[in-house]
Amino acid sequence: MKRWNVIVELPAQQDIAQAHLWLAERNQEAAHHWFDSIYDTIGSLEILPERAPLAPESKSLHREI
Repeated sequence: MKRWNVIVELPAQQDIAQAHLWLAERNQEAAHHWFDSIYDTIGSLEILPERAPLAPESKSLHREI
């Protein structure tokens, strides 16, 4: 099975970190679980990248999201 290279760009890393901090202020346990699961989910794109196609907003924003 082919594996794809998934790159989490710096702006996405920063968004994830900010979301983690926001959630941690409200619920530490949930924040840690969410943080671990987000990178597991992103990592799973190495095997099945087609399961997360480009967002419909990509056309109107003229960039891939």
